[in-house]
Parts: sequence; structure tokens; C-alpha cells
Amino acid sequence: MLIRTLLSKLIGMVVGLIVIGIPSQAPHVGAAERLQDTVARADTTDSTGAGKGETGPAWHEAAWNDIAVIDGVRFSYIYYAAADHVNDGVVVKLENRRQSAVNVAFTIIFRSPGAEVTDRFSTTLQPGEMKTGENDGLYWIPFGRGESIGEVGLRGVDVVAADAERMD
Repeated sequence: MLIRTLLSKLIGMVVGLIVIGIPSQAPHVGAAERLQDTVARADTTDSTGAGKGETGPAWHEAAWNDIAVIDGVRFSYIYYAAADHVNDGVVVKLENRRQSAVNVAFTIIFRSPGAEVTDRFSTTLQPGEMKTGENDGLYWIPFGRGESIGEVGLRGVDVVAADAERMD
């Protein structure tokens, strides 16, 4: 079981790095570089079981799959098989690692063999702030017909310094 979990995590990291197109030696993408259609294949193993009963990071940290760090904001996700007991779901986590507030916007893309769903998201993150889950608008069940999520991706990612007018 431990070997299967480790292999699953390793494959997920390699697939994420290759498909997203982020070179493994440079996981940071500058603000001037916009990701046009970066798609990561979702690890279809339910992330919520990661790390349970093993040494290492706590399960609630081990469950997150990193997508990228873009201009000081870390993007990661958890994939839930049958999140509502029928349909797959995804929770995204945003973490601002900068010492200043930022406005973050992106389009999230979900693909299955028979469909594609997109949704535009934007928020402001204060220094060191983390947002995740349904209360922050970062939880999706994109397909309502029991279809599996085959790919999760981000398009048009913007991370810019928040100005005084936007931070009210």
C-alpha cells in the first residue's frame, strides 16, 4: 500500500510537471509569462486518502497536488472521487507567499471524455493569506452526469500587485 501511494504521488508530480510545461528545475513562472492553456491531468486517485498511516507530512498536507507557483502564489488542488456521492470534484488552494497583497485571476478548465467546462475566478490575497474550499469559491463539481474528470487545468492566470483602490 505504501509503495502504491508513493508511486501514485511520483507519477502525479511527473505528469503535472510535464503536462503543465513547467521545467522541473524552474517551478516558478514570472508575472510577465502568461500561461495560455496549461492543463494538468488530474490524479484520479482520491487525494483525501494521501498520507494516512504513513510517516511524513500530515494527511491534510500530503493530499494537495501542486500545480505551480506563479509570481509568489502557490496553486494546488485536491481531487475528490464522487465528491457528492456521484460526481467528481476539485478543491483549489491559493497561497500568497509574497509580502504584499495580490489580485489573482484565472480560468479553471475541467475536461472529461465527452465534455469541457470552464469557470473564471478572481480574488485578492493579503500577504501570507491562503484561500481554499467552497466558502472561498474554490470548489467545483463540474459535471453533473456522473462523468469523471480527466483533466484539470488553468488558463489566463494573472497575478498582479493589488493597489489601494482594489483592496477595500
